[in-house]
Amino acid sequence: MSEVKLNGQQLAAVEAPATNPVIVVAAPGSGKTAVLTLRVAHLIAEYDADPGKIVVTTFTRRAAEEMKERLQPLIGSAVDSLQIGTIHSVCLRILREEKLSKEVISEYEQKKVIREELGYKRMNWDVGWRYPLGWIMKAKTALVDARDSQEWFFSKLVNLCGNRWQAIDLAQKLARVYQMYEQEKKYLSRMDFADMLMWTAQRLFRDKEFREKWQRRVDYVLVDEAQDTSNLSYAILRTLAAPENRFFAVGDPDQELFRWAGADPEHNIFGFREFYPDGQVLPLEVNHRSTQEIVRVSNLAIAGNYKEATATRLEFKKTVRPRTNAPEGMPVAIEGFANVHEEAQSVVAKVQEMIENGREPQDIFVVYRVNSQSRELEDELLRNRIPYVIQGGLGFYDRKVIKDVIAYLSLVSDENDDESFQRVANIATVDFFRPTRGFGSRWMQECSALAKGHHESMWKAMSRMKPRQPRWQQQAIDDLVNMVADIREQSGGNPQRAAGMIRQCCYDAYLLRTEGVDESTAQEEGIFDNLDELCYAVGQFKDIPEFLTHVDAIRRLQAQKDKEKVNAVVLSTIHRVKGLERPIVFGVGLAEQILPHKYAINGGSGDESLPVENLSGVEDERCAVFVLVSRAKEELYLSYPLEYRNRPVGPSRFLEEMGLIDSVAVEEGEFVPLYA
Repeated sequence: MSEVKLNGQQLAAVEAPATNPVIVVAAPGSGKTAVLTLRVAHLIAEYDADPGKIVVTTFTRRAAEEMKERLQPLIGSAVDSLQIGTIHSVCLRILREEKLSKEVISEYEQKKVIREELGYKRMNWDVGWRYPLGWIMKAKTALVDARDSQEWFFSKLVNLCGNRWQAIDLAQKLARVYQMYEQEKKYLSRMDFADMLMWTAQRLFRDKEFREKWQRRVDYVLVDEAQDTSNLSYAILRTLAAPENRFFAVGDPDQELFRWAGADPEHNIFGFREFYPDGQVLPLEVNHRSTQEIVRVSNLAIAGNYKEATATRLEFKKTVRPRTNAPEGMPVAIEGFANVHEEAQSVVAKVQEMIENGREPQDIFVVYRVNSQSRELEDELLRNRIPYVIQGGLGFYDRKVIKDVIAYLSLVSDENDDESFQRVANIATVDFFRPTRGFGSRWMQECSALAKGHHESMWKAMSRMKPRQPRWQQQAIDDLVNMVADIREQSGGNPQRAAGMIRQCCYDAYLLRTEGVDESTAQEEGIFDNLDELCYAVGQFKDIPEFLTHVDAIRRLQAQKDKEKVNAVVLSTIHRVKGLERPIVFGVGLAEQILPHKYAINGGSGDESLPVENLSGVEDERCAVFVLVSRAKEELYLSYPLEYRNRPVGPSRFLEEMGLIDSVAVEEGEFVPLYA
């Protein structure tokens, strides 16, 4: 360890007394991962710690593997004895050794079990399986059993629902689904991921013998990304570290991005003194990554979160400063554009110029708030033959919801498209008495065989099949035929109008109910943002065939791109670049309603029939900007459109806070969906 050069703050964190609880508040680029790994090596070398009794939790499995790789040169084979992994892996190990674990239930099994209870023969509650499952997971995180859940659900829903009676009704229904879900899960001998934490916590908190046994098995607990850890996870880890409280956490509340997934920095970081009054709060404030200019702007980016901060919170405030020899660097560039198309053209032109001047494509990040924003960028990069990859995700036209709506557009344009027919024919309209049309795999096989036998399309074969179908399935065929005919006639060939009608007639209801897309899923994956972007994109074409031709051309370019080398520009949402860095970063779409996102400004989607807890706010969006800015090592380019999906938007309030533009007029109004 003497060979590793550490600054004063890093050394203080690594060598802090092992007998005291410690929380390290780490700035971007301050070497927090190095500190965490060196801390483990220090415990083994200086305190003769048993590697088998050291627990290290990371936010992801990838981070755990990276930490093992860093530790291997420091501690050799001892790395194999360490308990390094996510909180779920730690709890699963405990449950397995206690013979309390079961096989993890699959998503298919969850869907089947909950759908059966929601079906018309039982509850007749057309709400989608993910919505109740999401609430069940929240209840488990709060350690609420199924038998006690109705009162808990009501306490959460009463302030979200339009009235008290709606809250009572929803609480009763959710409690019933929870009870049934647990019964069926027990019958199948399954557990879910929430059970791993819940079962472990219940035994640790309620069973003294069990608790003391596992506390004897753990001497030291180290936690990475404390700000993104849930309350329950944190409580489990603190319990394992007790009674000696050899607890060491590293995190940064300014980089909190996962509140919607249960993260709670107010509890896990700002609440540190409540748990450990005599614990140490140590800062890592030196940014070893970025230029002086980028560090200066990053400090301005997050300053708004501390304007009215309490004394408790201010204790955890850090002032990030550049390394001693950091270059001053170029000024952060800011540019506004008439619309997102011009913005994408400009960004790609700059990228092209940089590559021509010797930059490697992999030196460049292009970062945005939601993944639907990748479409314009992808189109421009493909047109210019610039290699790119989507960090941790799919390209725009490869996303399921986009492929579904495009398939429906293809049917509207030409009902003889068999591939599109098979993809979406089963998605019923909102007026049909069932969420699907009942065109199962066997029905599709029969229709396909009949089509091949008569050398015709499946659409025409469907008409042949109709007379010998049950009455309800004849109605299903009529539902599809009438829907396609109505869209074709009423849209007049206008692709944007047709896409909007597809969403209104069937597709959004299908996602919300049949597929059970809930608010958190939609926000995490940007599902409705992607659909809004598609509705905007098709509006740039005179008719559906012209749009479909464009999509085919883009897909051909995509297929060619996939054969190219990995050295590529990285496109990513802010959430997926956390912990990463590049010499050059482009941040696009810094406009009101995009960043900060409309959910954060308006307090959710406004779907009152499915009340959910809105877990994000403007402070969290400010954290996202801080993460974006602090990814850049050498050059940072920020931009914003003045029009977004045919609606005027203003530059983000965060640009003013960073001193990059003059005052911004912030409007708090609702952002109306494009297809409304």
